[in-house]
Amino acid sequence: DSLKVELEEIFKKLFDEEEKVHSERNIKLHEIGSLDTLLDILGFLMAKEFLNISSFSVGPLPLGSGFIKTSHGLISVPAPLTENFIKGFLTIPQKGKGETITPTGALILKNFFVSVKEPPPIYLEKIGTGFGNRKVKKYPNVLKGYLGKAEEKNEEIIEIKFNLDDYTGQMAGNLMELLFKNGAKDVLIYPVTMKKSRPGILFEVLCNEDSFEKIKETIFKESTTLGIRYKKMERAVMEREIINVNTVFGKIPLKLGKLDGKIVQASFEYDELKKISEEKKIPLKEIYLRLNEIVLKFIK
Repeated sequence: DSLKVELEEIFKKLFDEEEKVHSERNIKLHEIGSLDTLLDILGFLMAKEFLNISSFSVGPLPLGSGFIKTSHGLISVPAPLTENFIKGFLTIPQKGKGETITPTGALILKNFFVSVKEPPPIYLEKIGTGFGNRKVKKYPNVLKGYLGKAEEKNEEIIEIKFNLDDYTGQMAGNLMELLFKNGAKDVLIYPVTMKKSRPGILFEVLCNEDSFEKIKETIFKESTTLGIRYKKMERAVMEREIINVNTVFGKIPLKLGKLDGKIVQASFEYDELKKISEEKKIPLKEIYLRLNEIVLKFIK
């Protein structure tokens, strides 16, 4: 079951981060290992599947302040585990004392949410409101979620280019992975001939404005270039939707591309097919062929 696999992967990441925080192996989870944590994460995964949500975004996160009592004693807010999970997210200082982001909430954010300065434009369909039990004087203890369909329009992106003539293939592959991890939408590498007839490589990176600073920092830290060229541009994108489809291999996410409301593209998520191939010892090519009929039905 895909839900079970997803849950196992999230808890594996949780254990990995706990080990980093405590600098030891075979750690025991305390508050974060409670039944509440399991139900919170499972509830989120079930809601994501039931509501058929393809993407999530969150605005600047309030950090909170002060101290909280835990099984490890008194610790500062945010908790060390929370800090690890929200690295790379936009944050704002919080007036008043108290914890505003729990490790469980931060874990969900890390695995599913994109950090944005402002909420993206959507056609609003539903609103969810949750109230916490703790009484807070300085601000309302309320969390709101908005569900809707993305506005169909050209997407604003930034194109970055830079050349390297003293960089190995292994280093280029590593840089590509880091750029994707830090928010790049696409990374292309071309062989080029540079001045003095030296062979080199040209990097072409696409990212949105929110990821630009992180991408730029990664390029300057990890590559040997002394400068980059970049420009803002637009790209036309189709309306996208991800649905879960029953197959002979179980439920698998299917990505749909729509033009004027009509499905013109359909493809199963590669990572899911690769996972099935590894678990069931079936060649990836065979899985694609067996699922091709389902894809054609959606396009027709």
